[in-house]
Amino acid sequence: WKPLVDSPHCRFRHYVLQPLTQAQMKLPPDQRHGLNQTASSSPNDPLFQSKLQENPNPYKYCVLPIVGFHQLLRRVRMQDDKLQEHNAVLQSFEQEVNRMREFQA
Repeated sequence: WKPLVDSPHCRFRHYVLQPLTQAQMKLPPDQRHGLNQTASSSPNDPLFQSKLQENPNPYKYCVLPIVGFHQLLRRVRMQDDKLQEHNAVLQSFEQEVNRMREFQA
C-alpha cells in the first residue's frame, strides 16, 4: 500500500524530528528552514505546525514527514542501524574499560 503523499486525507501521516548533518547546520537560517518544507508537508497542516513548535532546537533538527507504512519501515530500519552503531561503540568502550581494569589489577 502506497498512499498519495500529497493527499491531506491520508490517515497515516506523522512528523518526526530528524537530526541535521554538520553541513546542513552550517547553512544560513533561511536555507535551513527550507529543509522542513517537503512535498508532503504543508504550512497549513496542523500536525506539521505543531511539530515545528515542538522542535527543541531548529538549528539541529528539521521536521521530517512520514507518510505510509513504507516510509515508517524505512525510518525504523534507519534507527535500528544507528542503534547497532551505538552498541558497537559502547562495546568497544566496555572492552577498553575491562582492559584498563586488568592492567590496574
